Amino acid sequence: TDTTAVLDGFTISGGNATDLGGGGMRNDSGAATVANVIFSGNFASSQGGAFYSLGTPTLTNVTFRDNSSSNGGGAMFIGGDLTLTNVTFSGNTSGGSGGAVLGGFGSPTLTNVTFTGNTSSSDGGAMFNNGATPTLTNGAFINNVISFVIFIISWAPSVAHCS
Repeated sequence: TDTTAVLDGFTISGGNATDLGGGGMRNDSGAATVANVIFSGNFASSQGGAFYSLGTPTLTNVTFRDNSSSNGGGAMFIGGDLTLTNVTFSGNTSGGSGGAVLGGFGSPTLTNVTFTGNTSSSDGGAMFNNGATPTLTNGAFINNVISFVIFIISWAPSVAHCS
């Protein structure tokens, strides 16, 4: 798709990607506009429970809630130069890094983006970047959690003299 493709005013829910990322929507190289869309209750066994992108789409007034991924980016995998404006991520979960967003590469721009109540079992309760270089402006991070469990059998710390 190019910039003339527009998805406006939809709810995308119940998507299930068992082999690939993007349970609700997968964008391998396009530049579509996604506006006034709710992604809710989508799942991916790979990265990006609701949205997987290697392209340059623009997302405006979009909500990602209660999406999940077994392997990173409970709501979204970023692998390109996305633009997100007025986007909310809430209640998303990841069995890997990035409860809401996993950034793989690219230079995404996030403006007025809110992360609330997202959970990761590894790194980044809200967002984890593994090579992406995002620009965040006017963002909010509220009650995001990393929920991994550590079993300590024996631990005897060694403390050296510090000055």
